[in-house]
Amino acid sequence: MAEVISKVAREGKDIETTFSVLLNNSQIIDANEELSKFAGMVHAEMRPKAKDFGLAEFYVLATASKLKSKFLTGDPHFKNVTNALLLT
Repeated sequence: MAEVISKVAREGKDIETTFSVLLNNSQIIDANEELSKFAGMVHAEMRPKAKDFGLAEFYVLATASKLKSKFLTGDPHFKNVTNALLLT
């Protein structure tokens, strides 16, 4: 959610409407121990292929994977990830 809000704010668009739409169409998940473990494992696996792919992105990827859902992102690292919907 933070990534999308940041992009909307940088583009001078309506933050409150975007936040409302995201909130009403999203499931917010807490980063617990199991999610952290999974994110760390996926990060370790993919890190050699994408050295500048930060750990925070893997929390997004791990959450979407666990929920079997899609996610919105503006991060070009996700361009080949099947459940990523890239914002341009």
